[in-house]
Amino acid sequence: MIRVFDSSPLIYFARAGALHLALEVHSENYIPPAVYAEVVTIGRVQGHPDAEVTAHLITQESLTLKPPEEHFLEKFSGLHRDLHPGEMEVLALSDELQGIAIVDDRISREIGEMFQIEVRGSAFILFTLVKNRIISKEKVKKILQVMIREGFRIGSEQYGLILDLLEQLQGKKDESWS
Repeated sequence: MIRVFDSSPLIYFARAGALHLALEVHSENYIPPAVYAEVVTIGRVQGHPDAEVTAHLITQESLTLKPPEEHFLEKFSGLHRDLHPGEMEVLALSDELQGIAIVDDRISREIGEMFQIEVRGSAFILFTLVKNRIISKEKVKKILQVMIREGFRIGSEQYGLILDLLEQLQGKKDESWS
């Protein structure tokens, strides 16, 4: 599974101390240069510790920095009013690699779907971690709470739905997981 990350999931998983877990599921994980600039370059200037976490994971090769090929990026060039540069590059690179775009922004997700790109958000990563028995349901709840405290935007209805779906996942013995 190939996944291409936008800024928001990287930032909030790092702030919750769970970015390394989000990258653990048997995947190739990429970020494009505009996302690197937003998360690492600007993050360092602003003194955000999550910038160092992301930079370290690139050094450790858990994340790969890769620019999209120009002809894939051109498909999204007319959408600069709707998409930030990072979101455009995430969608273009996901299209190029035939991977999953990990974006939380609703408009980005809708545009990705219009271009027949598989798009998922942070909740998908959390569910994947539980399904693959990497972390428990309780740990996911704690991670989500920290993400929200750190500024992750989620509506109360969506939050409730995530908790309901989480409870429906299989596995009574999951409380012993990490």
